[in-house]
Order: sequence, then C-alpha cells, then structure tokens
Amino acid sequence: MRIQEIFAILLIAAGIFIAAAAADVNDQSSSEQVSLIGMANPSAVWAEQMGYEYLIRTNPDGSQYGVCVLPDGSEHDAWELFRQSLAVEQEVSLIGLPDPSAVWASQMGYEYLIRTNPDGSQYGVCVLPDGSEHDSWRTFREFCGISKPVGISMIQPASPRAILSPKETFGEAHFSARLAALTP
Repeated sequence: MRIQEIFAILLIAAGIFIAAAAADVNDQSSSEQVSLIGMANPSAVWAEQMGYEYLIRTNPDGSQYGVCVLPDGSEHDAWELFRQSLAVEQEVSLIGLPDPSAVWASQMGYEYLIRTNPDGSQYGVCVLPDGSEHDSWRTFREFCGISKPVGISMIQPASPRAILSPKETFGEAHFSARLAALTP
C-alpha cells in the first residue's frame, strides 16, 4: 500500500508539471506573435527620423502602401526613399579610397594631376621631371611589369621585387634608368 501511495503522488506531481510546462509554452508563443506583429516598418521609422510625415494609403484593390510627405507637400513611396537613402550611405564608404596609380606616382615623386576629357570623363596623369605628362595607369602598369603599353618603352621589365619597393631593390641608378625610359 505504501508503494501505491508514493506512485500516486509522483503521478499527480508529473501531471501538474506537464500542465505548467504546456501553459508556459502557450504564453511564449503568444508573446512571440505579439512582438512580430508589433515590429516597426523600417521605412516608417526612417521617415519619422528624417522629420517627414508617414501616411498609409490604400489602393482600389485594398492593398496598402506607405508614403512620405516631404516638407514641400509632395508624396513619395516610403520604401523607395528608404532604399535610396541606403544606397547613398553605402556609396559613402567608398569615398576616400586612393587611386593606386596616384599613390604610386606620389611615392615615386611624380606630380599627379586629374585631367578632364571633352565628354566630361576624367583621367589621371603623371607629370615626369621633364614636364611631360603620361597616363598614370599606363605608367603605373608598365613600371610594375603588368603590361607593356604602346608608346612608352622600357629598358627592362620590372621583376616582382620591383613592385614592392623599386628604390630599395634596384637603387637609384636603376630608378633613373626607368625615368629616362619613360621620357618621350
């Protein structure tokens, strides 16, 4: 009889434990649904942070969309403006990256200038000590032995060591010979 009483008590305790655990799971799932339902629309949050009014408009078919009302009163799709603002932020991270040919020209003691074509496009030039101008990328690639551009001759192609530090590897005599080779 004693074993039956202990077994009954354990069975009742297990039932209470299971009921409590099931109630806790139901509470968690309903709170997760509430938090997902209440999640803010990123375009609406952005619009408010920018000081714009955010409104929800309804299409004839019943679908809805958000608009930003700008200070001039014009309305624009909120998601479109939000995506455009993200694109600008991503482009900003690229600003400040140096042009490798400009860095190389500076390290070699050349003057580096930016020239503008008649169509508005731009390109860099290295100004050599004799005052002649050469396309910076072409000069950079030739010096590093990456390619042999037409119009500029070289005494000898650069070895891979020259790419790392031409002055230290070959000395001033070799560097002077390369300068002479770059002169038209």
